[in-house]
Amino acid sequence: LLVAGAEHHLRLVESCNSGLVGRECGIEADIVFVHGLNGGPFSSWRPGTEKKAKAEGKQSVWPQLWLAKTNPNLRLLSLEYKTKVFDYEGAQHSFRELTSEMLKKLSAAGVGQRPVIFVTHSMGGLMVKEMMMQGAEKDDEMTDKSIQDIVKNTKGVVFYSTPHHGSWLASASWNLLYIRGLKDIVDVLRPGPYLEELNEFFKTFCKAQHVPVLSFSESTQTHLMGPSIVKAEIVPAESAYPGFGEFHMVESDHIGVCK
Repeated sequence: LLVAGAEHHLRLVESCNSGLVGRECGIEADIVFVHGLNGGPFSSWRPGTEKKAKAEGKQSVWPQLWLAKTNPNLRLLSLEYKTKVFDYEGAQHSFRELTSEMLKKLSAAGVGQRPVIFVTHSMGGLMVKEMMMQGAEKDDEMTDKSIQDIVKNTKGVVFYSTPHHGSWLASASWNLLYIRGLKDIVDVLRPGPYLEELNEFFKTFCKAQHVPVLSFSESTQTHLMGPSIVKAEIVPAESAYPGFGEFHMVESDHIGVCK
């Protein structure tokens, strides 16, 4: 288990035992995990809560336990970015700026040099769709080749409860979500022209590039702000389904659907 520093924004969940990377290690493909709002590079992919995991000494994540053992020629990476609603610190970034920064981090990590599959949760799915649009919308002369390679070598995308058509949370009078510099990012979740344009682009992109899409939706309500009695459906099925690709319902809430 190799863990990069948080400042690098990428966590290497598992690579080959030899300590080598890329072709020297026989890596055939990258799988990049992208968490959502209030998620994390490990916590989003680990059953239960962080507190429970630490108490039971269970720090492993399912990509490491399942994929790394059965597919040793895969490089598993987990993307990290700051979107903690209640403890956000740092400069404000627009959603497009944040996505552009993450694209550069992926490129620096060598993502795009081989086939890549993205596994996403919630807003992380919108980020990957925006990545594809940013990498494809510019002329070749204006776009770094390594960014183009990420787009061209994307061979599959998995969405866990991604609000393709928006979430009511962004439209609700929850001003707490807008504290400490996150207003622009949360506004991306608002149903409207941007999300529809993004989804239409991605539909066309997947058809042209023959990229398979697998989407999952939560089916139970989620406790809001901890173990409170207030529960709600964060991303309804009609928003979790982009309108194309394979689609399945999961008997879980929004937080647990990808665990």
